[in-house]
Formats: sequence, C-alpha cells, structure tokens
Amino acid sequence: PNELSQNIDADKNLQFLPKITDSDGNGIDSSIISYTLKNLATKNVTNITDVIIGNGGVWEASTVGDWEITAWAISEGGYNISETVSVTVQHGDAVSVDVDVIANTAKAGDQYTLTITGTDSDGNTFLESVLWTQNNNAVPSSTIYGNSGEYNWNATTAGEHTFKFRSPSGAESEWTVTVSAHQTVSRIELTIADDTVQQLETFEIEVHTFDAWENEIPVPPETQVELT
Repeated sequence: PNELSQNIDADKNLQFLPKITDSDGNGIDSSIISYTLKNLATKNVTNITDVIIGNGGVWEASTVGDWEITAWAISEGGYNISETVSVTVQHGDAVSVDVDVIANTAKAGDQYTLTITGTDSDGNTFLESVLWTQNNNAVPSSTIYGNSGEYNWNATTAGEHTFKFRSPSGAESEWTVTVSAHQTVSRIELTIADDTVQQLETFEIEVHTFDAWENEIPVPPETQVELT
C-alpha cells in the first residue's frame, strides 16, 4: 500500500509490492522479505510470510480490529530493514441477518425490542440497519420503529404476522409472531334486530366486546345490558 495507515472493511485486501535497494540504490531480491501480523488488542504476533507470498503479495482482511503488518529483512550488513502498515479492519457487508427477540407470541399492547444482527462473509457480527415489510408493503412506524439494528415493535392486531427485513447489502430474513387479543373490554357494541317491538314482546340484542386495539373478544359472563 502507498499509505502506511489503512482503514478497510473485511471484504477488502491490501497488495504488498516491496522494493529493496542497497545504499547505492541497487535493487535487492525482495524474496528475502518476511511479514508479520500483530493484533494490537491482544499483542499477538503471527508470521504471515507464506500467506502473503502464496497469495501473490495480497493480504486478505478478515477479522475486525486494529492490526499492524510489518515487512522486514536483514541486510547484508546485518541491519534490520522494516516498514510497518497500520490497518483498521471494519466489518464487511452482511451476507445474512438475524433477529433476536424475547418471544414469538405476544398480547395486544405488548412492546418488544427487536435486535438485528448482520454477519459478513468472514463471520464478523454487528448491528445492522434493515427495512421492514409485511405483505410487500412498508411497515408503518406505528408498528415497528428504530434504527441501526435496534427496533421496537408494538403488538396490536390479533393473529399471525410475518415481517420481512432486508439489509442494504440485500441480505434478508423474516420474523413471524402470533398476537392474541387483550382480554380487557374497551368497547361494547350492541346490535338490535328490530327498531320497534310491541309491548311485552321480546327482542334480541347482540353484544360484541372489543379490546383497546379493536380486537373482538369473548363477552365476559358478568356483562349486563341496561336499556333506558
């Protein structure tokens, strides 16, 4: 690399084209060069000479972190000649995405946190932003909202719901959740079959009860209807 400080993602690589000269400017066979890789977090140093030479001078980035790659050789005079490149590796594009959620069942009114994790081709994991759809339509922010891999979902309509989520790189998956109605009555609906009846005659009244999210629920046995 031309710059001694590099910032790349795990999908990229660095090309090493070493040139060695003596004090008179004469070229020296670059096959005497060795390469080491240092993990700045653990201080662990690995000899990667065979890897780079076998790869035609290319170092493939993989694990996220801060690294130093040193190219070095011993001159005829016994001096250590070296140069070090500092490399910061960030995660690559997601090839898969997964959701982490407390449960796949809920009750109307519940709110769950949805954590989306992306994984790149090197196995690095990270929070990933995604777009949400349901039945090929964008999910409204009243149902799912958030960003950068952390989202909140509100349970409302009873039934089974499948939400698809897709990362900018095209990796996608889906989450299916079953919502049950809340059993607290929020609204009562009465339907009377006849507008008028004769005195002492009977008439039917249909009673429907709903929770706060308009899911119909069984009429509680203790329900009483008073007409005035």
